Amino acid sequence: DNQASILPDECILCGRCYVTCPQGCKIIRSDKEKALSLLQSGNCRVSLAPSYVAAFPGTTIQTMEEALLALGAAGVEETAIGATIVKKAYDEMLEAATGAPILTTCCPAINELVRKYYPECAPYLAPVLSPMLAHGKDLKERYPGCSVLFIGPCIAKKSEAEDKSV
Repeated sequence: DNQASILPDECILCGRCYVTCPQGCKIIRSDKEKALSLLQSGNCRVSLAPSYVAAFPGTTIQTMEEALLALGAAGVEETAIGATIVKKAYDEMLEAATGAPILTTCCPAINELVRKYYPECAPYLAPVLSPMLAHGKDLKERYPGCSVLFIGPCIAKKSEAEDKSV
């Protein structure tokens, strides 16, 4: 209908369309109400991306934790815990390596890029969760029955979080 649209078969969830759309048509889905509902559910653990320091200059992990606890979070941790879990998994893969190439990336957009545009390389993608997913899984293991709220700026992580295969 003479309108721009996203082509799902070509999209890698990088957010470039949002940045470059000359008409400003693209919007990022707001999950604010869903996030507030999770926080107020009574058993929500927050995984906080390290980028909060760029979004809220002068803020510390302590002030972010205080604010999120005041909103109802049961606990707040940095997603870097997930990065440590991922690094350990990569170390184990390298120790067991057979000489075949291993592509490692924590970026869901890069994973989509490889799968859609370089499918011949897809078998070499390391079968390791992203730090966000690894931390979420870790939180759910340590706090059975909790919900997990990831707070970060990555558009691709919205899709990654909805992936039911993980």
